[in-house]
Amino acid sequence: MLRDHYIFSNGRLKRKDNTIYFLDENETKRSLPVHQVDNLYVFGEVDLNSSLLNLLSQHNVHMHIFNYYGFYAGTFCPRNKKVSGFTVVQQSAHYLDAAKRLYLAKMFLQSAVHHMLRNIRRYKEKTEEYVRQIELEAEKMGTATDIQELMGIEGRIRQHYYQSFNEIHEC
Repeated sequence: MLRDHYIFSNGRLKRKDNTIYFLDENETKRSLPVHQVDNLYVFGEVDLNSSLLNLLSQHNVHMHIFNYYGFYAGTFCPRNKKVSGFTVVQQSAHYLDAAKRLYLAKMFLQSAVHHMLRNIRRYKEKTEEYVRQIELEAEKMGTATDIQELMGIEGRIRQHYYQSFNEIHEC
């Protein structure tokens, strides 16, 4: 089970053989089980090195540092392992490229329309006209040339979709 550990003494935090050691001012060595540490709160004057930070990062341990008076100074937060810098760069590139951005917007809207139609087709007799109107508007997505036009199409589709709820409610 992961636990929080607090360090109130002055000393040195270091890594040795994939273990965290704390040496206090009297050179008394205490080990901290890195596999059981969730957060490390440091209130004392503590020296540390990048080797320790690498170990904390590998085990997703956050280290919160407080100043001499006990006020929060900052946090060492390990990088999120699931987020790729390459992915963020590619997402930004797609946003800046109008054609790619329009393509993604169309795919999002196409998915939303699919689910809207799936919802209201359950009530065939009462929503048949709304389904037809939504399908007609959805056909216009292919010819949309910019985001604003696509947003207008989406607005009309959603208007028909939400109006169909009045018919469904009477069921």
